[in-house]
Amino acid sequence: MITMYTLSHFRLLCLLLVLTLSWSGCKDDDPVNGAPAITYGESGDLYGGTIKTYYQADAAGVPLELGIVLPDQSMNELGGHHDAMAMFSLDIPARALEQTAFRHMMFDWNPHGHEPVGVFDLPHFDLHYYYTSESDRMAITPMDTVEFMQPVAAGTLPDYYVNIGGVPQMGAHWIDPIKPVFNGSEAFTEVFIYGSYAGKTTFMEPMITRAFVLEKKDFEADIPQPAVFPVTGKYYPRKYGFKFMAAEQEYHFYVSDFVLQ
Repeated sequence: MITMYTLSHFRLLCLLLVLTLSWSGCKDDDPVNGAPAITYGESGDLYGGTIKTYYQADAAGVPLELGIVLPDQSMNELGGHHDAMAMFSLDIPARALEQTAFRHMMFDWNPHGHEPVGVFDLPHFDLHYYYTSESDRMAITPMDTVEFMQPVAAGTLPDYYVNIGGVPQMGAHWIDPIKPVFNGSEAFTEVFIYGSYAGKTTFMEPMITRAFVLEKKDFEADIPQPAVFPVTGKYYPRKYGFKFMAAEQEYHFYVSDFVLQ
């Protein structure tokens, strides 16, 4: 289900752009040059372009990529709309629900960034991959301070990740404090965050600046891996990244390199 929200990371209120949303359903593209077909999930209109979730698997059904498609047209238009934040809650393709532990995604455009000041206050995208349902996420309130700060079980997050607080309708956010962006020695281009609620891991989240994406250089990095996963018998990604698809004139934000846990 497509849903629009007025909450951004580390903020209780924000300005929400009124968006006209549409349902695309799911379809399979024909394989091109032997490449596995892509299945699309829910979609929404963003400045004249259509963003949508997508999923790609190999012939054996093993996941290859799960992510968001952002048209170049929308990316270019974002440069002229720096006062309007956009947030989408999008269903992922049915095949991704079957094979992975993810239940839905959120795509956020933060034209002014967000707290903490001096770290994440650059125009950027937040891409949330949720292990929980949209209704469970929506039930998280500003009063859930105990649930935000509740420790997670040993091994369910990388040991060096630390909790920096919770956000309503999202959950607690965990960071790697040794990353240079947090001590001011390196500008923010991208970072990987985990999320929790009531002591359970609930999401993973790449954060990527618009300026970094506009370099149109393919980027991929390792996902810090926990020792224990939310659900057994599902595929989990070990990499995240983005790439510019020149022929389609669109960007793919994705997680990949899946392994069965």
